[in-house]
Amino acid sequence: MQQSQETDERGFRYSYETSNAIRAEEVGDGSQRHGGFSYTGDDGKLYSITYTAGVGGFRPQGAHLPVAPPIPEAILLALEQNTRDEAAGIFDDDN
Repeated sequence: MQQSQETDERGFRYSYETSNAIRAEEVGDGSQRHGGFSYTGDDGKLYSITYTAGVGGFRPQGAHLPVAPPIPEAILLALEQNTRDEAAGIFDDDN
């Protein structure tokens, strides 16, 4: 197993690799971090995840992760109209 870590006033960095080829690394500070990890699944495939985490939440990326379906065009058009209406001072709050 290999492992390294550093901490100073700017933040931290760590990484490790296990004997069964699990690898991980992360870099960050008190409010934001990014990193990744990889492992071989039971099916023999290599799975890798990269991520950022912080004020915007945890945002993972990986070729095997599910992806949300696209927003339907009618919804996108309605959201755009809402934005235009609000910019013009028009608010529809059902009151």
